[in-house]
Amino acid sequence: MSTINYQSTEHNNIINLAFAEQETEKLMSNLSSRKLWDILDSTTAANRRIAEAVKKELTRRNAFTHQQKFTEPH
Repeated sequence: MSTINYQSTEHNNIINLAFAEQETEKLMSNLSSRKLWDILDSTTAANRRIAEAVKKELTRRNAFTHQQKFTEPH
């Protein structure tokens, strides 16, 4: 009896996997390349803004550190 249950479970798993693969293909085909480029562009733009903000902050910190070195009494 357990052999039948195992085979039936394995059969169901194969069917479920095939269905999941089919659904994934449908979803991927529904995503147009334009949408993917839009996502990539917005991500790139966000990364660029973050990089600029980090650069400004590091420049500010370096200037502050440099200023402190010359204004602190020795």
